[in-house]
Amino acid sequence: MIKKLPLSISGLMLALAALGNLLFTYGYILQNIFGILSTVILFMMLAKIIICSKIIANELEDPINASMFPTFSMGIMLLSTYTKGHIGNISFIIWIIGLFLHIYLMIRFTTKFIKNSGIEKIFPSYFIVYSGIVVGSITAPVFNMQSIGKMLFYFGVICFAILLSNAIKNTFTKQMTKSELPTIAIFAAPLSIFLSGYLNSFQSKNVYIVYLLVIFSQLTLFLVLTIFPRVLRLKFHPSFSALTFPVVISAISLKSANGFLTIAGRANSFIPRLVQLEEILSILIVLYVLVRYIVYLLPGTCHMIRC
Repeated sequence: MIKKLPLSISGLMLALAALGNLLFTYGYILQNIFGILSTVILFMMLAKIIICSKIIANELEDPINASMFPTFSMGIMLLSTYTKGHIGNISFIIWIIGLFLHIYLMIRFTTKFIKNSGIEKIFPSYFIVYSGIVVGSITAPVFNMQSIGKMLFYFGVICFAILLSNAIKNTFTKQMTKSELPTIAIFAAPLSIFLSGYLNSFQSKNVYIVYLLVIFSQLTLFLVLTIFPRVLRLKFHPSFSALTFPVVISAISLKSANGFLTIAGRANSFIPRLVQLEEILSILIVLYVLVRYIVYLLPGTCHMIRC
C-alpha cells in the first residue's frame, strides 16, 4: 500500500489537520481525531519517502505532482501546532522543518519547471508552491514568530498577483483532463489563506482589508463549488484531494474574520450561519475524499463501502 500511495494524498493530510483546527471549538476530541488521521498519513508519506525514494523522484518529474507535493510541508507546519502543548520546543523545530522544506520544494520547482517554461504555462496547483507558504503566517503566532509570518504573507501575496492572470488564462483556455479538473478547486484557497495569515500574524488589522478578503475569498469559493457536481461524478482520482483544503481554509478564514469583526463591532448576523454551512460542507468533502482514498488504497474494502 505504501508503494501505491500517491503524492497528492498530502493534500488530504493538510485538509485533515486544518479541519481539526476548524472544529476545535466543538471540543478537543474532534480536533484530535482529525489530527491523528492527518498524522497517520504523514507517517505513511515519510515511509514512502524512505522506502521508495526512486519512485518519489520519478513522480516529482511531473509538474502537477511537483506542484501539489508542497501540501506536505504545509501539513507539517499545521501539525506542529497540535503538539506545542505536549513537546514544547520540539514543535518549533518541526515547524521550522516544515517551513524550510516548503522553501526547498519551491526553489526546486522554480529551477526545474518555471526557469525553463516561464510563468506563461502555469495552472492552479502552482499556487500551492508559492502562496501555500502563507500557512507559515497562519501558524507563526503559535511560536511567537509574527515577524516571519508577515514576511511570508507579503511574499505569498506578491507571488499570487504575478501568477493569477496566467493561471486563469491557462485553466480556462486549455481542455483539462479528468484528473486535472479537481485542481480548479485550488483557486478557492489563496485568498482564504491570506485572510487567515493576515488575521493571525498582523497585530494591527484594517477592517476594510478584512472585508475585502472576506468578499473575494468567499466569491472564489462559491465559483469553485459550481464545478464540484461535475467532478464528484467522475471516477475517483488521487487529485480529488485538491477539493478538500480549499473548502476547509475558506471556513477557517471566515470563522476567524467573524471573530475579528465581532470584536471590532462590525458583526453581521449572516456570517455565523455561513460559517456553520461551510463547516458542514468541509466535514462532508473531507470525509468523502478520505473514504474514497481508503477504497482506492485498499481495494478489498470495496465490498464493504459502496463505490
